[in-house]
Amino acid sequence: MGVKIGATEKSSSPNSIVFEFPSNYRQLMPRRNSSEMLAWTHFACALALCLIALLVAAHFIGPRLVQLSDRLPTQTLRAQIRLLQDRTRHQKPTDVIILGDSTASRSLIASRIEKKLNDSSHSGSVLSLAVSYGTLANSYTLLLRFLDKNPLPRCIVVMTSYGAARQHYGETFWEMMVDPNLFSYDELLALYEWSQKAGDFPSTAYGPIQYKLKVAERILLNGFSLHLLRNAIFNSRGTATSARFFDQAFNENGSFSFPRSYRFHVAPGFHDYLKKPYQTEPLIDLVFKKLADLKTHVLILSTPLSEDFNTPDVKSWTKSHEAHILEMLSTRVNVSFSLIPRTLPSSYFIDPTHMIADGAEQIEDSYLAEIRHCLNQ
Repeated sequence: MGVKIGATEKSSSPNSIVFEFPSNYRQLMPRRNSSEMLAWTHFACALALCLIALLVAAHFIGPRLVQLSDRLPTQTLRAQIRLLQDRTRHQKPTDVIILGDSTASRSLIASRIEKKLNDSSHSGSVLSLAVSYGTLANSYTLLLRFLDKNPLPRCIVVMTSYGAARQHYGETFWEMMVDPNLFSYDELLALYEWSQKAGDFPSTAYGPIQYKLKVAERILLNGFSLHLLRNAIFNSRGTATSARFFDQAFNENGSFSFPRSYRFHVAPGFHDYLKKPYQTEPLIDLVFKKLADLKTHVLILSTPLSEDFNTPDVKSWTKSHEAHILEMLSTRVNVSFSLIPRTLPSSYFIDPTHMIADGAEQIEDSYLAEIRHCLNQ
């Protein structure tokens, strides 16, 4: 039936056709010669070895590149983690820990507060775990690391802004918490679980498997990135800047005060941010409740503001902020509040909510009085 090529035809019935390939059909197929196959094998092995070598190199170079990073949040975090590991600090108890975002890091300078408390017969130390370019959730993660090896402090001071960091939190979360590999895999998974309970970022943006894969990838690279490599090679001034940022944050017990030379400016979008209706941040609310569940006293301070920006919009926003926190934590007997914002001239600020060193000194005594009261509870 028809023309048969390379196969024999056998009909078992008038309505069925069965093809049988000849026994030597493998010899009839085109084959690569052994030298070509060997060359391809060598190429694949060489490629795999190169990838492994690059991965190993990145893993070992990564921490050094993070150390040379000229990003302030990274160096502040490095200093705080070094302070948590510093055995000499354990010679006296840490009685006060400051938590929050960059507003706390600029307004509450831990080293100066510690010195003034010690001058008035208090012997404990003060440590700031307030983060730059992040939120209270990041700061709380550092507190859990502290509590893993240390007793509860006598007073936890909290200062944080709602909404400001949230505008770019998706981007900053990876840049600050994941990329530099300063937080462990378990810590990042715990934060994801909190966000699931709160219905907030990062669980709203990434499924569990996608999130774990992204985190595992960054941890495997151990902080390595092309941006940091380029910065280390071509930005010699950045290396000096990174050392200065780290040293200042370490010497200020985890805080970072802005120098007096900074000029006041208003960040793009700040006015639009204040005009938007007040919105809660579920993840920060959850952390507030977790802090209130600790068996120690929690002091919540409001963010200081430039008097030029204490407008009706700002007053309305602040009032909503206060009412929300008071309603959320009013039943907690171990929580005290000081939510009336301090207002100072713009010359004491770098922007409407971030103070320079002079501004922090101006309101330090009023904060000290409340911290002393918190310690005596």
